[in-house]
Amino acid sequence: MNITKLFATLMIVFSTSAFAEPLKIILPGSETGSFNTRFQMLKSDIEDAYGDLAQLVFADNCTRAHQMLENETGPAITIWQAVFNVYEECKLDTDTIDVLALETNPLRICASTNSGRTAQDLFLPDNTFSVGHSDPHQEYRVWLQGFNLANGVNLQPVPYDSSGDARRGALAGDVDFVFISPSNSNKLMKNGGQCFYTTNSQGEEKYNLPALNTVTDYKYADIQQTYYYAGFNLTDEQIVALQEVFSRAADPSSQFSEFALTKDITLRGIESFTSIEMNTLVNDTITAW
Repeated sequence: MNITKLFATLMIVFSTSAFAEPLKIILPGSETGSFNTRFQMLKSDIEDAYGDLAQLVFADNCTRAHQMLENETGPAITIWQAVFNVYEECKLDTDTIDVLALETNPLRICASTNSGRTAQDLFLPDNTFSVGHSDPHQEYRVWLQGFNLANGVNLQPVPYDSSGDARRGALAGDVDFVFISPSNSNKLMKNGGQCFYTTNSQGEEKYNLPALNTVTDYKYADIQQTYYYAGFNLTDEQIVALQEVFSRAADPSSQFSEFALTKDITLRGIESFTSIEMNTLVNDTITAW
């Protein structure tokens, strides 16, 4: 290669790298959280689809992540729990983002074996058993108030910062029941606990758990946790490419699906829902909470 061609080649490489814009992955959690675990598995595929490097940014909470996303002018993606949107400081406008994929999972009502609590205890008239739950505290409290009214009971909500903290509270004997995520209820069952009901409307055959809606008429007995992967400032081509990444990750044979199986969460890609249907499910979840 002569000097002229070498110089031209270097100019092309320099120009491409100088104007390339890395994709920011802004997470409403920490480096040790499960949001990071998800993206560590997906990062290389995301970079291949996007065509450039991806940078993980840990905001630690939804408030700070929201501020970052609102101020971001370059391409970015995030994972967002739908219930974050009940807080004004964490509310993302679902009409202005591109939903790339969804995760859904039910909640379970469980107890430590040492507590002596049973499924029947939940429905004892005017009982005042305590129920540990995670954030958002106000929304869980409202859900339990509705459950009490529908069933003539008086369960007492006990707020914790996370489902993990609620699980540990149950094992320590601090609360009678917990209303927590599948991931932490699995850990509870492995460490001296049992679960009685699931908010999965079909029940969970894997754990022999009946659906809560089979024993109560409470209209929110099938409440779900929904997370959505959202894109910001992306081209149409980038959106399609990233949606395909999540569709492949949703395949039962993928590494991500193996991880999801341990958490009893379900990833749903664009082959399961249209973008409009994804937005509808997100908004319905927000409304339910």
